[in-house]
Amino acid sequence: MRKYICAMIAAAMAISMAACSKNDDTSTAAPEESTAQSESVSESAAGEETSAEAETTAEAVSTSDISYIGKWYFVKMDMTAENMTLSMSLKDMEVTDLSDETVFVMDIAEGGKVNITSDGDTVEADWTQTDSGITITGDTEALGADTLDFTPEDTDLIKTVISEDGDTIAMYFAKEGSSKIDDSMNTSLLEQTLGAIMGDMIDENMEELTLDAPAVLTYTEEDTDVKFVRFTAPEAGTYTFRSESDGHDTAAIYDTVSFAEALDISENTEGGFELSLTLEADQPVYIEVTSDSSEVTVTAEKN
Repeated sequence: MRKYICAMIAAAMAISMAACSKNDDTSTAAPEESTAQSESVSESAAGEETSAEAETTAEAVSTSDISYIGKWYFVKMDMTAENMTLSMSLKDMEVTDLSDETVFVMDIAEGGKVNITSDGDTVEADWTQTDSGITITGDTEALGADTLDFTPEDTDLIKTVISEDGDTIAMYFAKEGSSKIDDSMNTSLLEQTLGAIMGDMIDENMEELTLDAPAVLTYTEEDTDVKFVRFTAPEAGTYTFRSESDGHDTAAIYDTVSFAEALDISENTEGGFELSLTLEADQPVYIEVTSDSSEVTVTAEKN
């Protein structure tokens, strides 16, 4: 399991982001408003109160409703650092079969013992039930801490949170037979969360380009060497995009922010790139500009 955590962190650092996940507080039931209180609020406030109450009326899962005896499979990991979150499922770990040696499982037995299997190796630890869930102690190096507290998220799902230097890793385990295991093997959480982070990153580094106003991109040693330019064609026609700098520039043009497939890619050209593209009226394009220069000016011209 630790190798997956490291791989995730490395992937996030590659795009200048840390990888871990923030612990969400377990939801608790909100007290119902009295009739008198409800009648005293304004219509607008009542609408807001109804919405808030709908989000908090679900009762927290009681630990007494759960039988902890049995096998619990890792199904999800949330990692947060610097207010950015990445999530990972079994599909993201390329796990398609629970017999796979890479499957992370806790086999909780009666008598206070639990076998923890990770990467094919099994160790024994101790567990006790608490008012809020269960606590596992002993040889739990595979889990990343000497003592771990698990709280129920559902009758078939438990969670533990590991924190270090302000970063957190929340690990979720589903009980054998739970549909959450199949869901985890069939759904990529990494693509969803990474896409959201990339979207935020792109917005922070996006500059607008028009025919009248060039986009000036500034690169620093602390910053990423990739910047993004957005251009929207005012009318149908062929447009040429150029850059000027004192370094080597490379550009790729995309028609969506998913950046799945480039419409055109320039050569790594000293002093600037040049790309031409035929666009429809009001069609936006996104230009990814990579440079080793400190400043790049990008212009657009209609042919």
